[in-house]
Amino acid sequence: MTHPHVFISHASEDKERFVEGLALKLIGNGVNVWFDKWEIKLGDSLIDKIFEKGIKPSDFIIIVLSKNSINNNKKWVKEELNSASFIRIEEDIKIIPIVIDENIDIPTSLNHLKRISISNLSNYSRELDEIISTIFKKNIKPEIGEKPKYSEFIQPIQGLNNIDSSILKIIGDLVLKHDSIARIINASGLIDKLSMIDITTNNAKESLDILESFGYVEIYRYGGDIKNYSIKLTTIGFFSYCNYFLYGFESLLKDIISLILNDNISVNKDIASKTGLQLSLISGILDYFEYMGYIKLSTTSEGIQMIFKIHAIGRRNLIKIMES
Repeated sequence: MTHPHVFISHASEDKERFVEGLALKLIGNGVNVWFDKWEIKLGDSLIDKIFEKGIKPSDFIIIVLSKNSINNNKKWVKEELNSASFIRIEEDIKIIPIVIDENIDIPTSLNHLKRISISNLSNYSRELDEIISTIFKKNIKPEIGEKPKYSEFIQPIQGLNNIDSSILKIIGDLVLKHDSIARIINASGLIDKLSMIDITTNNAKESLDILESFGYVEIYRYGGDIKNYSIKLTTIGFFSYCNYFLYGFESLLKDIISLILNDNISVNKDIASKTGLQLSLISGILDYFEYMGYIKLSTTSEGIQMIFKIHAIGRRNLIKIMES
């Protein structure tokens, strides 16, 4: 649509008052305006000029609604409106009603259309911008931005949102990266990762509170700044991290259980050596088994764990996991 064709229907009393100025503004903005003062010459057929040359080829028809065009019951305005309404149905031409007077009765045929009101006829730049945007079919809706990276980072854990789940994953990744048997990290390591997935420190702080309320982490706060937090991944938090985010965890779990039940390997360091897995991962899983009541552990100050008892119900549950 290089130069959209626009017909302006109006009462003659509004020509100098408003319509000619509107026509000049539109044509100055690239609109091919059909305005009777410019188009109808002496001796021309009004019917041919208005309906055949003016209304019929139009892309848009502006109806200027005023006390002159409506309350005075102008014949030509009514005929143009009827013709425009018919063409709109037949050829999908858009009608733009512009109201320039208050307290007028809007014609029934226009009641369902969105209209624009202009109260100051000498200054209506905002309204003009909307009219021109409509004529050129400019989409004024802002473009949809890119999704935050955390929304594609992971699938959220039940009860948590994407940010909470992403924070839990980062904490678990850092625990395994540093092979922390105590499962404690400094929050500065977490903060370094946040910008990569579009999470603010305020959002992270809120998510840590949520994770703490769910029992996934314990937070040691040294002042109000999140950079000074120490974060401990709890037994249930660590197992949830493994279950949701650790690739091949189900198979790893079965291998560990097989070593415990079938090979009678009972020390965390020996299981880590046999599997080639981090000691922190083995220790976290053994902690979970004890938490669930499957086994009883003894733990040295150096973090060496030894299974000294497997409960009967625990053995049954471990076999069930291994055979599932």
